[in-house]
Amino acid sequence: MNGTLLVIAGPTATGKSSVAMKIARALGTDIISCDSAQVYKYMDIGTAKPTLKERMEIRHHLVDYVMPDEEYSAVRCKEDCDGIICQLFEQGKTPLIVGGTGMYLNAVLYEMNFGSAYKSDEIRSELQRLLKEKGSDYLYDILKEIDNETALMLHKNDAKRIIRAIEIFKLSGKKKSEQIENFTKKKRYKFYFAVLHCDRRYLYERINRRVDDMMKRGLLQEVERLASTEYKNCKSLQQAIGYKELLDYLDGKYTLGQAVEKIKQFTRNYAKRQLTWFRKVPHAVWYDIKSGEDEVAKQILYNFNEYAKTEL
Repeated sequence: MNGTLLVIAGPTATGKSSVAMKIARALGTDIISCDSAQVYKYMDIGTAKPTLKERMEIRHHLVDYVMPDEEYSAVRCKEDCDGIICQLFEQGKTPLIVGGTGMYLNAVLYEMNFGSAYKSDEIRSELQRLLKEKGSDYLYDILKEIDNETALMLHKNDAKRIIRAIEIFKLSGKKKSEQIENFTKKKRYKFYFAVLHCDRRYLYERINRRVDDMMKRGLLQEVERLASTEYKNCKSLQQAIGYKELLDYLDGKYTLGQAVEKIKQFTRNYAKRQLTWFRKVPHAVWYDIKSGEDEVAKQILYNFNEYAKTEL
């Protein structure tokens, strides 16, 4: 398949959606979302989805794509993106992939082995027992001891991936993070990978402001609506930052102020894990957002067009 993909990645709150909109307008193309939370319907404010107005102007694929109780994975994201990328190439458009979920981006861009290697029902059952008895924090601490690099990429409530990483280590003696290094060497497409970033202090300020803005725009009311439905206990809500903390507030575990502070803290922690992931991407080009979104978009477009002219 001929053509070059453009990828806009980066930690949360770096303005990926805004920069991507500017670039999509310039290229006359669609946006493909690689975000493990925006893919779900009804989870709007807390996932910082593009507005309805933005989605009417520029088509966004894989946003509001599945119900909150559906299972969505890196494998499914890869399959869905492949079909969309093929369609866009056939239309003469540049596929523009935007997101901060490292595993999804890797699945789309690099060859990965999703096979059945290193699986054990016995080990998995034992880990599931520990999860029920001692909680996800206990398993997360185990993972930090054996593979801290993978732990940094995962949320402590992501029990499924934590168990999988521990299982791999117990069976193979190898860290999952070491296996990640292997698949990032073989590309599935030709692509230009742009990462938006800024210094940590400025990033944390942006995160804190964005959480405050989400609360003003009705995040609590959004969570209250979801809590009144059959989706309250879905994994999508229990793992997405902002939703679990406010659900805990509604259940009386925290005050509202405590819940908001936890959202900010967990979002900052997530941004650190995202940065760890993106630093591993070979040939990624980093853009400091302090130069302004217009300037960043202009620089990315110029560099992408130059790169697209080169041979594979």
